[in-house]
Amino acid sequence: MKIQLKKIYFSEQMSEETNAFTADLWINGKKIAYVKNDGHGGCTNYNTYDPSLRPILKEAENYCESLPSVKYNNHDLPMNLEFKIDLLLEDWLNLKDYKKAIVYTAKDGSTREVTWKGNSITKLLKMDSGVTVLKIAIKRIKSQGGVIKNTNLGSLID
Repeated sequence: MKIQLKKIYFSEQMSEETNAFTADLWINGKKIAYVKNDGHGGCTNYNTYDPSLRPILKEAENYCESLPSVKYNNHDLPMNLEFKIDLLLEDWLNLKDYKKAIVYTAKDGSTREVTWKGNSITKLLKMDSGVTVLKIAIKRIKSQGGVIKNTNLGSLID
């Protein structure tokens, strides 16, 4: 089953305890529901645009509940549609970050970024000097025990 978020609007300013966002939920290529989280630590809510779409939404809920749990800090977190939506948003946010920065997990477990004012990863990859800058940053991160999360750096990470 293909589950996607489209037309995502994320507000960093409104995000307090959770990510504040709205989006359209697409299931198997069809717009099914409206998704929202107010960013105050509550649940991510979703509701169909039309009552006739509820069976498709229920099928997606059942599908997500059949997926394996996710391990996090030595805990097994059961999968459900709400959790899947939150994970899709995290992937979207990470991809957005990967375009402008090298995102990595430091030796102490914290997530950190390396950015260049006025430049993005995409711009740097198009310039020989930019590739050199990226290689130097990657080498430094790795030498300090960091693990790079970016998926858009290709062979530079190897």
